[in-house]
Amino acid sequence: MPRIVVPGYEADTTGSSKDTNENENRPLLQQW
Repeated sequence: MPRIVVPGYEADTTGSSKDTNENENRPLLQQW
């Protein structure tokens, strides 16, 4: 899995909440 460097994203990438974090950070990735 590629490492995406987005402030506030990397610190929250845990296996248990992986899907949640991806959904929450989708708008952030679109801004970039």
